[in-house]
Amino acid sequence: MKVTVGDTCTLECKVGGTPELSIGWFKDGKELTSSQKYKITFYNKVSSLKILDSEREDSGLYTFEVQNNVGKSSCTASVDVLDRIIQPSFTRKLKEMHGILASSVVLECKVAGSPPIAVAWFHNGHKLTSGEKHQITFTDNVCGLQINSLNSSDTGTYMCKAANVAGSDETKAVLTVQEPPSFVKEPESVDILPGRSVTFSATVRGTPPFKVKWFRGVNELISGAKCNISLEDLITKLELFDVEPFQSGEYTCVVTNEAGKVSCTTQLSVKEPAVFVKKLSDHCVEPGKSIILESKYTGSLPISVTWKKNGVPLSPSEKCSITTTEKSCILEILNSTKDDQGEYICVVENEAGEDICEALVTTLEPPSFITPLGPLEVSVGDYTTLQCQVSGTPEITISWYKGDTKLRSTPEYKMYFKDNVATLIFNKVDVSDSGEYICKAENSVGTASSKAILSIQERKRPPSFARKLKDTEQTVGFPVKFVCRLNGSEPISVTWYKDGVPLRDDFNVQASYIDNVATLHLLQTEMSHTGQYSCTATNPVGTATSSAKFTVTEPKQAPLFDITPESKDVPVGESVDFECHVTGAQPIQVTWAKDGREIRTGGNYAITFVANTAHLRILRVGKGDSGQYTCQAVNDVGKDFCSAQLNVKGTGI
Repeated sequence: MKVTVGDTCTLECKVGGTPELSIGWFKDGKELTSSQKYKITFYNKVSSLKILDSEREDSGLYTFEVQNNVGKSSCTASVDVLDRIIQPSFTRKLKEMHGILASSVVLECKVAGSPPIAVAWFHNGHKLTSGEKHQITFTDNVCGLQINSLNSSDTGTYMCKAANVAGSDETKAVLTVQEPPSFVKEPESVDILPGRSVTFSATVRGTPPFKVKWFRGVNELISGAKCNISLEDLITKLELFDVEPFQSGEYTCVVTNEAGKVSCTTQLSVKEPAVFVKKLSDHCVEPGKSIILESKYTGSLPISVTWKKNGVPLSPSEKCSITTTEKSCILEILNSTKDDQGEYICVVENEAGEDICEALVTTLEPPSFITPLGPLEVSVGDYTTLQCQVSGTPEITISWYKGDTKLRSTPEYKMYFKDNVATLIFNKVDVSDSGEYICKAENSVGTASSKAILSIQERKRPPSFARKLKDTEQTVGFPVKFVCRLNGSEPISVTWYKDGVPLRDDFNVQASYIDNVATLHLLQTEMSHTGQYSCTATNPVGTATSSAKFTVTEPKQAPLFDITPESKDVPVGESVDFECHVTGAQPIQVTWAKDGREIRTGGNYAITFVANTAHLRILRVGKGDSGQYTCQAVNDVGKDFCSAQLNVKGTGI
């Protein structure tokens, strides 16, 4: 008999014979007993075997035996347990998948059910066939679909359908084909000056959303005050603000999406300004030896180097060698001379800036006297100095000698050497100080000396003015003399000045100094002679000056009466007036006289002189007032007079 897996199979057999009867059930020769698997019964001469929950292993040959005291009998039956026919069902369904463009992806699901099971795959409802593009497999109840060379058209809903005679089942899932990020345009390297801003930009493609990160070296950059990172319309930008040289280096852009990651690098070079790291140092060399000046610098290339001496550019020559590398420069002056000393400047410059350093180069010079000592004649008791100016390379040592004796500082002598000027001071000279004095200058490369004779005489008196110049005024065209008298020890030299300018003798100017009297004679004055005149007298022990102001005026007119008084006859006891008008240069002095004797205001006379009009009034005339009345006018250049007669009539009461 045939049964299906899981069903109960019952075998029955009816027997006959004389009791007692004993029975037994056997499967493939092995006796069976009642258990959870088998149930054996024998009732009313009917024996049954029930196989519970049949399985494929229960298939086989079953034998029933019966026996008593007189014999036995048996019969057999074949049991075939067939599989149950189960409708397919997916025990592992398809899952949503993400595939990467141009790669492969495998969709898998697992189905259960009674074979044979037929499997089919569909994309957006269209049945797929196995081939180079789609490879379909069904092994150990696992359904597989491998899709090769993914492109965007492979995106969609995929369905796997399993069917047998009992029915069918299906599972669906969405496959998204994603494009990993890639750079359509990578950021370009940038060279930039410090303090400016720079933007790196890159264009990407792929399946959004993207995550973008920028790095400088291994350090990730974060948007803030110094930089800004953005992604818009598939263009990512890194903006760096106010860049500095330390920000130079490699910058990396990393773009990721669910399909992958890509990166690219670029370079930022912030040009460093040229700066000296080792500057020039001052040099002092002996004549004939080389001068070597060296400096070192840093900065972005190219760097130009310029050398100057005292502001004049230097260029290579037989005497001047210039060596320049990327980081240092050397200037060498061969066989140096005194002319090679001065200020040397090195200038380094690039696009980002420049730097300057300088050095003072001096050549070692033996001492020499720019201003030597000169002979000096002074008077006893004078304060005096011997002084000379020395040149040469420091340190210079100065020594003073009188004859062969070296001098030391004492209350009488004091010695100074400052600003290359050597000074020997005598506080108060004496006759014994006369003699030859030597100043000796020494340095590391030589010596020099200068000599002078100091002569001491009896004490002399400086010039002084016994009679000084006085302010003077003269009319143009007239001569004038300036005279002053001098005291002092001879020889005295006299110099005349006008407004600080020395005067020289000529046809109109004559100066003399005779018997201590200094005279300046201007033979014919001119308006230009107006000014400050000075007489300066000098002798070996002093100088004195006297000054005065000289004014040249226009020619003056002598007084002239243009209206004269009239003679009058007046009775006794009345008053009488005489009046006249005068012209001429002021000031004019007017006087009245009667019969040659001057009369003045007061008593019986009233005299006035107003607006060039002279007026005389006799308040009450008497017989004694008769006579000739004369008015006289006088100024600096002349005089004039006029007269009138007064006759007094009657005797009066």
